[in-house]
This record gives sequence, C-alpha cells and structure tokens, in this order.
Amino acid sequence: MVRACVLILCTLPLFTNGLKILGLFSHSGKSHHQVFEPLLVALSEKGHDVTVISFFPQEKPRPRFKDISLTNLSMPGSEVMNVDTKGSRIVKYKAILLIKMFADSICGPLLSSPQVQNFLKGDLSYDVILIEFFNSNCMMAIVEKVKAPTIGLSSCVVMPHWNDHFGNPDNPSYIPLIYMDYSDQLSFLERVENTVIS
Repeated sequence: MVRACVLILCTLPLFTNGLKILGLFSHSGKSHHQVFEPLLVALSEKGHDVTVISFFPQEKPRPRFKDISLTNLSMPGSEVMNVDTKGSRIVKYKAILLIKMFADSICGPLLSSPQVQNFLKGDLSYDVILIEFFNSNCMMAIVEKVKAPTIGLSSCVVMPHWNDHFGNPDNPSYIPLIYMDYSDQLSFLERVENTVIS
C-alpha cells in the first residue's frame, strides 16, 4: 500500500492538466491535520485542483484549493486531548474510550451537515481521494459515493480497528494493541486483557 501511494504521488506532477483531488479528514485534532496539510498545499501548488473536507480550513485562500470546513462541528478541547497510554491501566482505558468517544460523536453530525450534504449534491468527479485512516471510518461513505481510486493516509501507527479493512493480521493472543505497553511475549493475563480491549 505504501509503495502504491508513493508511486501515485510521484507520478501526479507528470499530468499536464492536473488532477482533481479530494481530501477527506474526519479527525478534529489539529496535530493530525498538520501532517497532511503540507502535502495538500503542495499538490495545489503543482497545478492540481484540491478539495478538502476537514475541520481546519486554510487561513488564506489559495488558488486551486477549495476548503469545505467542518469547524462548526468540532468538539471543544479535541485539539488538546491527551491520549498518552503510558501509566496505569485506568489511564490506558480512558485514552481508548476518549478516541472512541470522538469517533462516535462526530460521524452523524459530519455526514448530515449542510456543507457535506451540499458537497454530495455537486460534481463528484474526482481522479483520486486522499483519506485519513484514524479513529473513524465515517468518510468512507463519501468514498463510496465518489467512487474514485483512494489512498489511505495515517499520521500515526494504524489503529487496530483498520486491520480487517487492510487484511492485516490481528490476533490479540500474540499481537499487542498499540494502547498497551506489552511485547509480543504476553502472559495469560495480558492476553486476556489484550483480547478484552480489542
């Protein structure tokens, strides 16, 4: 997948007319968006038409760059949440629940928002979609509607709930979750805990 992503992104400048690129970013944490923003801006500067649905619109208008802003939907404090999983079990469980809470609370409002509904009524012909795979898959509904080749991006290690989508092995008896500070040599109780958290 990484090779395909690199290949596609390296060949984008070869197109003389530029591509229509759709960026879908459903996480309301600024630190995640800061990872992808330079790529999106660079693509627009190279002559591609970039449309981005996110919580972080550009501060100044850019040519060939269109923002569909979700700022009115963001949950206060989401950009500063602490998901440090080092420490006690309670701290780890709270981090996991916090990530899930943000995902659960945003999907419905995001997809039913006037800005997304207006976008879906417009021209949906795009050459490629760039989508963040992090805490929710609600933007996959837009991917299904647009039906363009899709490249998944992640600003961190891939979350465990995406493993089924990618065909990655995901056996909690010997593969520790990223939230847990275990090695692959789990004790029986660690395996039980790892399975329950999974």
